[in-house]
Amino acid sequence: MVSRKCSIAYIFWFCAFFVLYMNTGYCQTIIPTGTPFVKQYKKSQYKAGNQNWSLAIDKEGRIYSANTEGLLRFDGQYWRIYPLPNHSTVRSVAIDKAGRIYTGGRGEFGYWTSKAFGDMTYHSLSKLVADKTYFPNEEIWKIIVEDHRVFFHTFSKSYIWENNTIRPLIAKGEPFLFPHQLNNQLFFEQLPSGLHEFKAGKLVPVQGKEILRDKNVLAILPFDKDNSIIATARHGLYLMASNGIIKQWSIPANAILSQSQINNGIYLYDGQYAFGTIQNGVIIINKAGEIVQHINKNNGLQNNTVLSIVKDKQQNIWVGLDNGIDRIEINSSLSFYTDFVGKIGTVYTSIIYQGKIYLGTNKGLFVSEWKGLNNYNSLDFAQVPNSNGQVWTLAIFGEDLICGHNEGTFKLVGGKLEKISKITGGWIFKPIFGTKNILQGNYTGLSKFVFDGTQIQFVQQFSSIKEPVRFLAQKDNHSFWIGDWGQVQLIDFDPGFQKARILFTSMQDSLLLLNADLPEFIP
Repeated sequence: MVSRKCSIAYIFWFCAFFVLYMNTGYCQTIIPTGTPFVKQYKKSQYKAGNQNWSLAIDKEGRIYSANTEGLLRFDGQYWRIYPLPNHSTVRSVAIDKAGRIYTGGRGEFGYWTSKAFGDMTYHSLSKLVADKTYFPNEEIWKIIVEDHRVFFHTFSKSYIWENNTIRPLIAKGEPFLFPHQLNNQLFFEQLPSGLHEFKAGKLVPVQGKEILRDKNVLAILPFDKDNSIIATARHGLYLMASNGIIKQWSIPANAILSQSQINNGIYLYDGQYAFGTIQNGVIIINKAGEIVQHINKNNGLQNNTVLSIVKDKQQNIWVGLDNGIDRIEINSSLSFYTDFVGKIGTVYTSIIYQGKIYLGTNKGLFVSEWKGLNNYNSLDFAQVPNSNGQVWTLAIFGEDLICGHNEGTFKLVGGKLEKISKITGGWIFKPIFGTKNILQGNYTGLSKFVFDGTQIQFVQQFSSIKEPVRFLAQKDNHSFWIGDWGQVQLIDFDPGFQKARILFTSMQDSLLLLNADLPEFIP
């Protein structure tokens, strides 16, 4: 049979080419195994404040962040900060179809327009506020852009800019939480009376709002033609029908979403949703409510508090964090596992065996559950007992997993390693085609094993080969190319493969190309 090996270096990846979206180039389904690549942008790179409260993307693909120190812009190469006139923290950012960038901070809101050489001009709209009694102490936490008006939202009121005038929207003495835009609908949550829809200039109670009392709505997202998803802070997800009836959505992901404290959410594509949380990074689910991906500080994010979330034209997710900005490449056909804490060390080999994935590293043999590429699997590697040391290669013979190790060759038995050869440094296994013999290159030369179809056994170390053998390639029925860095030899075996003699030696590295990418067949 053919041994199933994954190509691995310090990080390893799973290529799911079968999920590529043929028309757009995007994956139809996000790979649930491993982790998408995460690009971190640290404060030291963008040279502004830690916190990024809101994100928006313009039609050219530039990223805008509502940052502690102003409006932060990224054009793919350079970062630039634009402070508000009163130098307050920018809490919100949004962009209209004309390309105006709206921002809101403490006692200030307005919009920016582009100038030459990447500069921008700020146009304050705050001066249009008639009643300035409390406004200097109010903060604009969210901006909703419609075709003919813009809502600048605080927790006490929304300031509606329309026809170059500002009018306030209040909730009869109740404070607001956040507004939510869903297609052509606009919803406001009043505290404590609940969810209302803004219709014809009035706040109209949603019919089923009582089920959401005291639950804090943080996102409303499209689901199907008859329903939308309501995400609450600590009580998971609900479904709202077009008639306003709301019911809890009983799904597998609700437990972790509730515990993690949802802070925001977006629809991605192909029935998949991403939720940013306060305590646990980004959780991605599918339309069945199953977890597809979970990206947090343990596997790529700079920290676990997601203050803002948006997707770009390439379907990447951008998250504004409590400390930094990260880009999550969910549209890629590659996923990764990275050893951030240095637990597993440098990876040299891997193999999938009996529902588990094994990594051979410079620290030993590590194992994690393997559920395949189509099932969510947060890889969690633990060291196999008594495997300390350098693992060079892993191979499957029949039902056995064999490990080439710094201290010899081992077989996995009952979750532990059992030594089957004391010859140190098992670098590589190669079968001798048409026979039951297996050659192993190691620190001190060349070993022979026999595989009878059931088990593998060590037979001998060839005394005529006294130098390290890292590479092996069969030339014909009785001869092999062998070598290490800087040396290649051609050896010949007797008919019984009991003795070996050297026919040719070269010190040319280029001859190692003879061994490039030859298939490994296990009889």
